[in-house]
Amino acid sequence: IPSSQREVVTAAYLGVVTTALTSFLQTIGQQSVKAEKAALVYAMDPVYAAGFSYILLGEQLGPQGVVGALLLVLAAVFSRPSGSPKQT
Repeated sequence: IPSSQREVVTAAYLGVVTTALTSFLQTIGQQSVKAEKAALVYAMDPVYAAGFSYILLGEQLGPQGVVGALLLVLAAVFSRPSGSPKQT
């Protein structure tokens, strides 16, 4: 429970900006992106988060995190069906 006005404002900001605004922008963005590409981008979200946390905060993944990130990247690389044409 927030104990000061600053904490209430911070919590409200996080709720509005990181939830409502990003959901609104996601809806607008997905109108021009195919579902398969959007799913791939969202599946890679944990990898992006780990990368940004390393760059911005100096955090590091443990061995399980590295293996998980590699599995996600490999799944993204091999997710295109073999018979589908290559898109540019």
